[in-house]
Amino acid sequence: MIFPLLFLPELHSLGQTCRTLCNEELPIILHRFDTILSPFVNQFYWKFYQMLRHMKAIIIGSCALDMMLGMRKNPPRDLNIIIPHGSLSLMENFIQNILSYHSIATTCHPSLSTIVQNFRKFGCQGKVITVTEPKCLLHPLHVVLNSPSTADMMFITAGGAVSFYPDLTRNYHVVKTMTGEGVPRGQQLGSIGGDRFDIHPNMTFLNGPCNSPCPALWHHVSNHEEYAVVNWDRRFSVKSMLYDNDIEWRLNNYCFNSKCLFNIDVMVENDNIPPRIMPYSPQSVRAVKAD
Repeated sequence: MIFPLLFLPELHSLGQTCRTLCNEELPIILHRFDTILSPFVNQFYWKFYQMLRHMKAIIIGSCALDMMLGMRKNPPRDLNIIIPHGSLSLMENFIQNILSYHSIATTCHPSLSTIVQNFRKFGCQGKVITVTEPKCLLHPLHVVLNSPSTADMMFITAGGAVSFYPDLTRNYHVVKTMTGEGVPRGQQLGSIGGDRFDIHPNMTFLNGPCNSPCPALWHHVSNHEEYAVVNWDRRFSVKSMLYDNDIEWRLNNYCFNSKCLFNIDVMVENDNIPPRIMPYSPQSVRAVKAD
């Protein structure tokens, strides 16, 4: 059966086409989720899911990627969790006292030090759980949107998933962000340094305009049409993480794709360096120029 191998948004879309496929979709999604997470939490999976919901914590990294892209032969070794600021002790106690993990490290990667307040790494029988707490006044999504690559800009809860660059990720292309450029060659952070994706320094590989994913273009979390959202359990919906959230991001200061509207060379020639807050789409830029 091909369903278990489908990109999660495509699987979800198929499930909306008829009742028969709808009945098939949810068991496949739940099986995928439980298969990925259960090795880390064993018989405490329900308590763990409730903990995620109670804390409004999210899961990133290889577990989120396997949930979105489908499981690989080699299961994830790391479970990466981001928690809201001020809730470290609660998650730390759960991992150590309930799941019986022991502390391994407390220092995050230097490229994330500007947004991370606390970091914990725990181990148990070859499995690793990391917990990241953002700095005061920062949201867990700030950590996600400062990831080293476009593929890492996704997260899951116990009932849903979000990918901010679904088309690139589905086609196994990764574009480095400003954070990713700070990862030294030979080191791995997120998808940078791994062999799962084709890694690109910019969007030149598209052989055409960047359009919406342009690295120089600012995006806002409220613009839900620009990214993929899948919900399979309303009790643990991802929507609570997205709505009423005033977060914007971009991948880089400039675009180096010569076929893009926002290419740095074109901007310099026109004496029109991109402003700090860019319009959200090429269409809005054309409207601004027309004025």
